[in-house]
Amino acid sequence: MLSKKQEYYNAGLYFFPLKTNEKLIKAILLILTVLIYITSLMLYFFGGLHLLYLIIMNVMGIALLISVILTLFKTDRAYSWKAYKMSSFPYLGIMFLAIVVDSLVF
Repeated sequence: MLSKKQEYYNAGLYFFPLKTNEKLIKAILLILTVLIYITSLMLYFFGGLHLLYLIIMNVMGIALLISVILTLFKTDRAYSWKAYKMSSFPYLGIMFLAIVVDSLVF
């Protein structure tokens, strides 16, 4: 959303993330990213998944955290777009694929 902020304004769409300070939005995004990363790791510890899942989710979680942290320090909207693309399908999609593969292998 941050990457397309001006387009939303031009279309007359004004809602929470667009009316709030970008630094605050990025801080909230970082907090939510840490929470989703921790939650995905909890599936390993409490969900009966195996080491394969843990390895995959650590790689994905660290990549997602790096992409979100880069948005904190970079003003270029391309970093926000990359963080969005990383969090939409790849992270959650690969998490579910990792669960399926882990369940089939073990």
